[in-house]
Amino acid sequence: MVDPTAVIDNGGGACSRPMTESAFRVAGATVGAAVLALPWVAALGVEETVRILNGSNENYRMRSAGWSYFSMVYNDAASLVSQDQSYNGVRWSFPEAMAHDMDGVGLVSLTIDDAPGDNPEVLTALLDMLNELKVQATFFCTTRLIRGPMTALMQRAVLDGHEVANHCPEDKSYFFSSEVDFEAALDESNDALESYQITLEKQAQNITWLANASKRWKWFRPPMGHQSRTMQSVLQRKGYSSVLGDVFSNDCFIGGTQCGRAAGQQTVKWNVEFSETRSRAGSVVIFHVPQATQRLASVDIIRGFIEASAAKGLKCTTLSGVASAVDRNINARAPGLAAE
Repeated sequence: MVDPTAVIDNGGGACSRPMTESAFRVAGATVGAAVLALPWVAALGVEETVRILNGSNENYRMRSAGWSYFSMVYNDAASLVSQDQSYNGVRWSFPEAMAHDMDGVGLVSLTIDDAPGDNPEVLTALLDMLNELKVQATFFCTTRLIRGPMTALMQRAVLDGHEVANHCPEDKSYFFSSEVDFEAALDESNDALESYQITLEKQAQNITWLANASKRWKWFRPPMGHQSRTMQSVLQRKGYSSVLGDVFSNDCFIGGTQCGRAAGQQTVKWNVEFSETRSRAGSVVIFHVPQATQRLASVDIIRGFIEASAAKGLKCTTLSGVASAVDRNINARAPGLAAE
């Protein structure tokens, strides 16, 4: 009999260190951040001023240095916050040993936030790229953006086999919402996605990850990563599985706010290398859709990540694709056990 604690990730982050060690690491990093905050902000201001004066779409070294510093304890922090009722049960990753397909290839969940965005041209470019590479992703949808030409592009996304999931009507924190207000927001987004879910289900036999799905998950990602106890209670009652991720290059912050010009290759390279070096089988990787004046490097970043992952033997797919593979592999080893 397989020890279930050895294979089932209870959602509490992807950190294997003891809680006491994680607590010390986070405390140490917090003290260090307090000491370095003023010099870093000053250096960031100088770099931003020089970048703007030069009209550069690169030189985000201070931003990337700051995020690299925080990322050293990202999984420790995830494990600690997961002890709170607000985040208890939130999935950050899947168990590495179980996250592989029937051919033994390691699987990574490719998740893309704030779909469909506000620019049909760049969303089309993203969908074209994913179709070219034959990769399907989970799009967390900010549903009040689904209007005008975005309606048809969302239809195309599910026809291409992409998974759609709930990210609330607006890209804002719902942390302080009442139970009634949050449930109304959750239901609004669910209703907005219903027709796309129906379209997806109608072609299930033609979509490998969906045809092989062991169940139908209702995925939710809290905007800004903020989840309260009230939100957790509503999500649990309505059958949602809340998910964040263990790999996040913060593509919005690092080179993600270009206005009027595309981000350069330095920005793309940094985000790709950050994500690829930290990903493993079972990782949940977070990127964002490109928009009219933000995240203009997203298509190239996501392409680079998919290609770099493939080069090290990992396959990108949807959250449900990975979850189903984990279910199958756990049940093969220990019948009756399944991923949460």
